[in-house]
Amino acid sequence: MHKVIILGFPLVFVFLSSKVIGDEILRGKCERVLDGDTIEINNKRIRLWGIDAPEVSQKSFEGKEIGLISKAFLSQLIEGKEIKVVITHRGYYGRMIGKIYLGKQFINFEMVKSGQALIGRGAVRGKMLEYQARLKRRGMFATSGFHTPWYYRKLVKNFNTSVKPN
Repeated sequence: MHKVIILGFPLVFVFLSSKVIGDEILRGKCERVLDGDTIEINNKRIRLWGIDAPEVSQKSFEGKEIGLISKAFLSQLIEGKEIKVVITHRGYYGRMIGKIYLGKQFINFEMVKSGQALIGRGAVRGKMLEYQARLKRRGMFATSGFHTPWYYRKLVKNFNTSVKPN
């Protein structure tokens, strides 16, 4: 009985540690861009790590369609092109979260530098890129203002739950 426990323990440890060590890498053409921070590659949906882009339906306070502009910007960057995706983890809803590369270009932060996405809540890396985009009034920062994507989602959710059909 003791031998089974002693021999079984290292195998359990290797199994558990393999989930933590090493990132999964996907390579292929970006099949589709769903919005400014979600793509499909190899029939898998990937959410871009570390950023939050406006929802497709989102507009600035002056009515500029910042969600569609963000999606179009990402589409122009990578749709139909060979990319590399480093899956870092699974998110809250079980979605794969990844770092996207076009050659050596780190696409996640390209979205932030161009003013098409914000650094995600609680994230620290890339805040300076967002600050520079704000100062230079790039992308959505060139508008009269907008709700952050996370606040916009909350507004839409609250609106949809408070409206009752007759």
